[in-house]
Amino acid sequence: MGVDPSKATLTACDADSVLDRSYFAAVSELFARDERRYSHIWQAPLFYYSNMWQVPAPVRFTARLTQLYMLAELSLPGYDPLPISTYTMSLRLGEECDWWDPAVIAEDWHVYLDYMVQRHGDVSVVPVYLPVWLDSAGGATWFSALKNCYVQLRRHAWGATDVGFLAEQLVSGRGGGSVWFRFGQVLHDHVLPVVAFCMATSLSVAPLLLRVRGAVPGAGAASEVALLTVVVTGLFSIATVAILASMAIDLVYHPPRHRNTMWAGLELAKMWVLLPISIFVFGVLPALDAQTRLALGLPLEWRVTPKTLRRDRGAGHESAPASATDPET
Repeated sequence: MGVDPSKATLTACDADSVLDRSYFAAVSELFARDERRYSHIWQAPLFYYSNMWQVPAPVRFTARLTQLYMLAELSLPGYDPLPISTYTMSLRLGEECDWWDPAVIAEDWHVYLDYMVQRHGDVSVVPVYLPVWLDSAGGATWFSALKNCYVQLRRHAWGATDVGFLAEQLVSGRGGGSVWFRFGQVLHDHVLPVVAFCMATSLSVAPLLLRVRGAVPGAGAASEVALLTVVVTGLFSIATVAILASMAIDLVYHPPRHRNTMWAGLELAKMWVLLPISIFVFGVLPALDAQTRLALGLPLEWRVTPKTLRRDRGAGHESAPASATDPET
């Protein structure tokens, strides 16, 4: 087409991605000013606001936690996150690294990891602080929406295949420091949903067990465990306050269009009380399901998440659904 790859960018996105109107202008300026423009991938934070108030409360609550986690990871100083769903890179970078692997459907993490191996670690993600609006998993009925959310999360956990890809690079001798770091990161991100629930539950029960056993200061190992429990409980309390404050601010800035904001706040409080159940159903089970199937070689079908095509796709604006559906691509 006569386009110079060194002067163009390429953006990958899902069918339901709604980019901020200033996104391409911002990326163009970042690209033009960046001396390492051919080594960077630009990523904007994702927010599931497009149909936030059209999905069941458990799905909405899970979406809020997910977007908070992604935004925190993207803005963490000194940390290089992996691209998710919607991202931009230099056309030259894609051409040099032979584009995407046709055998891998979950291309966002994998394209980064593949390019990282090919370029010996010379690739990183740059945040673009403009929102990308996405749809939460929905459905024709309350239960179908919950099922679609579970299937989507299980599909995300299927990305554990990237652990195998990086392990293969390490075994073949292509492992540098960056590969080892990413191997630990990807392994952590896929193991944590299963392990963290057990850890959090154990730490919450530990104080009760210590009281039953009569653990007191100076009682050797028991006192050390008691001190550790106090420290971890304090950290949990700080994190809880931070998350609740973030959700409250989020609710103020993005209130329901056709519902009372106070009612939405009470619903949020109710879901917070049910957090252990929500995390188990939409955190532990999908990851355990996917990883068990992968480990046993059982079939795991790739199912796209049904998306409702709405007449108004403006960022943050909800509207009546049309009759068509638009699957995620």
